[in-house]
Amino acid sequence: MHKVFRLLSLGFVVAIPLIGGIGLGIFVDSKLEIEDPIFTLGGILLGTIVAGWAVYLLIKPLISEKHK
Repeated sequence: MHKVFRLLSLGFVVAIPLIGGIGLGIFVDSKLEIEDPIFTLGGILLGTIVAGWAVYLLIKPLISEKHK
């Protein structure tokens, strides 16, 4: 059952960093009054990297269990 909850949490593990990165990027762009979404794109990139790393850390124990 522990494996099921781990896999079900993947959506949150991906969504939270992406939403946070986008929100932070929009906030910085609006505060600096930048017309181009430079920081928003950077936030998307950073959120994607963090989400990918979090998914890797979440899946890694499941993969290593399978190979034992």
